This record gives sequence, C-alpha cells and structure tokens, in this order.
Amino acid sequence: MPAKYVTVDDVAVHYLHSGPTTLPDVAPAFDRGRLFILLHAAGSNAGMWRRQVDAAALDHSVVALDLPGHGRSSGVEGLATTDAYADFVVRFAAALRLRPFILVGRSMGAAIAMTIAARRPELLEGLVLVCAAARFPIRDENLAVLHDVVRGRLPQQFTTETFSPATGMELMREAWTEQVKTDPRVRYTDILA
Repeated sequence: MPAKYVTVDDVAVHYLHSGPTTLPDVAPAFDRGRLFILLHAAGSNAGMWRRQVDAAALDHSVVALDLPGHGRSSGVEGLATTDAYADFVVRFAAALRLRPFILVGRSMGAAIAMTIAARRPELLEGLVLVCAAARFPIRDENLAVLHDVVRGRLPQQFTTETFSPATGMELMREAWTEQVKTDPRVRYTDILA
C-alpha cells in the first residue's frame, strides 16, 4: 500500500492510500468507488488500518493519515483537543482536494469524526464509528502510569484490557507494535484531549 506526505499547517502529514504510487508532489487519484478517510485511535497511527485499506482498496479509494505527532507525521506533540484535530483533518482533506467522503474513526478518531460531522456535514457522504462514545473515561491509575511513562519513570506498558478476550495474542502484538511508533507524550496528550 503506497504512502505519501502532504504539508498541512507546517506539519508533514504521512498518509497511506489506495491506488498506484504517484510522483512526490502529485496527489493520488481518488476516483475508484467511494472515498474513505480513516482516523486512528489515541496514540496510534495509520498503520492500524492496513488490513482495512488493503481490503477496501479493491473497490474504493482509501486514505489513512497519521495525525500530527503520530506515526510518521512530523511534530513531537499531539493537538490539545478533539476540536483541534477535527479542524486539522478538514484542512488535510482540503489540501488533497478530496471529494465528499465517508469518515471512519476508531476511539479518539471516532470523536474527531463526530466533531467533523456536526460542524461540516457537507464534506461527508457517511460516517462509520468504531469504539465510539460521547466521553472516554480514563481510570486515574491508568493516567498515573502513563504520566510516569512520559516522565521516564516507567517503561511503556502493554496491556490487554482494551482487547476482547477473543483477540489473539498476535493481533495484540501487532497493535502494540503500531502504538509504540508514537511518542508516549503524544498518547498522554491524546487521552487528555
């Protein structure tokens, strides 16, 4: 699956896309079927969507981006609020001159998607929310552990509590491998957003 960068607000935004690879300053053609933009969870990156991008790309156009400070996008900080992320995603879509799209978000990505849907419904053809909630309560002890990780007092923790008991260990390892590509300070900021 090809990857590219586009600059939005002085951030080099890394994104995965369907279709053929293009020259560096040439945006991919998103003309196959419906267009999907995939938004990752807190502290994660576009890599969490690799299987979905590959499957959907057979019939549709797909874009999965690394939000600022996540994965391979530039920056060492995430944005402070869900609203700020939503505004950023709208500018990302404008930078690529995207037609109306179906927005897919998981967890924090779902919160961003809901914000965009409420503010800019004319941009959307549809909305898919995964692990969505009006609010994401974080236990104080989990926040304290992540705070200690950010301060260098603890190594990054791997937990299975956010996975279904039916999830295989290999899939959990894959998810963790993607998550450690983002600085824990960004994950901490995301959780507070």
